[in-house]
Amino acid sequence: MGEAVMARKCHISPHVTINSLPDEVLLTIFAFCRVVTLKCQDELFLEYPWPGPWPLIWHELAEVCKRWRYVMFSSPLRLDLRIYCINDTSVKLLDVWPPFPIEVFPDRPHRYDLGEYIITALEHRDRICQVHIGVPHSQPEFERFTTIMQGPFPALTSLDIWSESEPQDEGAPVDGTLLRQLPDTFLVGSAPHLQSLTLTGVPFPTLPQLLSSLTFKDLSDLWVQSIPELGYISPDAMATGLTALTRLTTLSIGYQEFHLDRITRYPPPFTRLILPALTTFYFRGVNEYLEALLAQIDAPQLETFSITFFSEPILDIRELVYHSQTLWSFSRANVTISEHYADIRLGLLKGTVKYPLDLKIHGEGERPDWHASSLAQVLSRSLSLLSGVTELAIAIHSPYKLQEHLEVFMDNAEWLDLFRPFTAVRTLRLTGDQSFLVSPLRWLTGERVTEVLPALQDIYFYKDYESKLGAKYMQPCMELFIAARRHSGHPVRAHPLELPSYRSRSPAALRI
Repeated sequence: MGEAVMARKCHISPHVTINSLPDEVLLTIFAFCRVVTLKCQDELFLEYPWPGPWPLIWHELAEVCKRWRYVMFSSPLRLDLRIYCINDTSVKLLDVWPPFPIEVFPDRPHRYDLGEYIITALEHRDRICQVHIGVPHSQPEFERFTTIMQGPFPALTSLDIWSESEPQDEGAPVDGTLLRQLPDTFLVGSAPHLQSLTLTGVPFPTLPQLLSSLTFKDLSDLWVQSIPELGYISPDAMATGLTALTRLTTLSIGYQEFHLDRITRYPPPFTRLILPALTTFYFRGVNEYLEALLAQIDAPQLETFSITFFSEPILDIRELVYHSQTLWSFSRANVTISEHYADIRLGLLKGTVKYPLDLKIHGEGERPDWHASSLAQVLSRSLSLLSGVTELAIAIHSPYKLQEHLEVFMDNAEWLDLFRPFTAVRTLRLTGDQSFLVSPLRWLTGERVTEVLPALQDIYFYKDYESKLGAKYMQPCMELFIAARRHSGHPVRAHPLELPSYRSRSPAALRI
């Protein structure tokens, strides 16, 4: 009786069931289930590229009743219905469900052999939409794989292939024994709708010829990462291959760390090759390679440029932004220096991309002052690019085993060189081993007081320190610097802060 009264008050018939809902309402509910499950997949950090909960959910929903199955199958595009071939059981669904698009995954990470389910799935060429696979180690399976991939894949939109140069299991063969070079016949059968191509650790020196064949007119994302020495591609060949990709928006070129002595320098061409749609470019390698590549191409729409060098580059980073109409004026900088690298991110106070330019320099040795010196030399060649930076954040992270020996290199005057290019900075934020930066500031007295950071008005730092020795130096040095600026007529306001909770102490959490 109570339920009936409640139903009347809510204007709901007590006899209404979910089967009474129109097809469009059911379809909306199913679409909502897809959005929620994909969101849960992101929040649970499920390991990509193995499929998340949605394929399991739609299979279960389709098995509830005939009507639900009819509603779902009537709108496969709206619900993004696909068959995920991840094992021998799932491949059997190819003959059960309608001819939905097929995604192929290995059944476990770091698998480098072809299961029969993979071969069976790849034989449905007209339905394959995505492939994620490791290059087989054994020669017979590798030849079988490359033979299959020679045929046409008219529905393929994403291809992700990876290999490894180091064995996962102790006692396995190393390096060249594991690497298999993709032949020039790979994908020769055409994949006209391919939008994303990812090669990780895979030697494919003839890739530029494939790209320039006009086969991939729809390609928008190209990731060629961790290129081994066996797969070296010259800058000239790479530039030539890229020019046919008029819809390319994201490009990543990354080499493994090996000695490159084969880069031949030629005079720059009279006309550069244009990548009209490119907005994001990632590069990892040596300075000479990037210079040779950039001498031949332009990307007028470039919005994000991330670079990682193996050693200190000999270049003016202004040359990097000349290739874009959007990367030209920066107002904030974020510097991170650790035992292995120095990194600077240059960004804007407003805009869709917070830090459009990211430059990272890897180096040998563990002393952070060495990496700071390398970065300071690079910045000194790019003063005009930094003239508009008004906000600067610097995080120093020294290795734990050097914590008790900070006095040896904490007073290194070269730390001041890190500040010199930032003549317009008004706000400075320090994190990590702040004593590296504050200790040398005490030398800036008298006429030298505005030698670095002449426009500084506010400095933020944390009262708790990552080392006891840093705490010993931090307070007196900061007081001397603040007093010297006040007496010179260029006062600086100090803002001591409480250290964030342990979970938010990452460099990203402390950036401006």
